[in-house]
Amino acid sequence: MEQKIVQQLLAGSQNVDRMEAEIKQVVSMVIGFAKNKAACPAPRAVKNTFNTSNGYWRIYTFEDSNPSRPPEAYYYDKSSFLVYSVTQTNFSQKTKVQIVHKDLDVFVKGMMEIFPGIEKSWEYLIKASTVYR
Repeated sequence: MEQKIVQQLLAGSQNVDRMEAEIKQVVSMVIGFAKNKAACPAPRAVKNTFNTSNGYWRIYTFEDSNPSRPPEAYYYDKSSFLVYSVTQTNFSQKTKVQIVHKDLDVFVKGMMEIFPGIEKSWEYLIKASTVYR
């Protein structure tokens, strides 16, 4: 019995670490694509909110005030507590990593709304995603 708990603790810890790394990678990647002004023109300075079942993503763009400033992404839980920010290095609450990971698709779809045509920037990744499956 105790060995099963040890294995679950180890697997859970590894999964949380992997999900956290994936969140950082996806958010950074999509924001990087959004910075490519030739591929997807940025909207004027604006705050965008995309609701999820667990909270919401808030994405800010700064084209009017500072054209070279990249978009910023924040994830808040239902009580409007900041859970994840592209500017923070670690999650403030590790218990929320799984929730944010589950809602990554809402972030990506939101960025597609804000930056029409951004998905053309990552077509090569979508095609490559099935190479080794």
